[in-house]
Amino acid sequence: MTFHKARHNFGTHITLSLGIPIETVSRMMGHTSITTTKIYAEGESRKVDEDTKALREMSAKRPINLFEEVIAKPKRKRRTV
Repeated sequence: MTFHKARHNFGTHITLSLGIPIETVSRMMGHTSITTTKIYAEGESRKVDEDTKALREMSAKRPINLFEEVIAKPKRKRRTV
């Protein structure tokens, strides 16, 4: 196994597939930009499927309350004559 393949294996299968946050993986691998680490995340659709299933199971067990954000309208400046 080459160094590059071992590094890719670590970045993809050992960390991301086990649920390690991509920000942590990025720092562990010494990347200066998270964009570089995102290359390792491509093709990890199995992890997305697992996370989606877990979210469905969690939300089925308890109600989720949604909150509406109140957005204030900007105040108009009064003109002085």
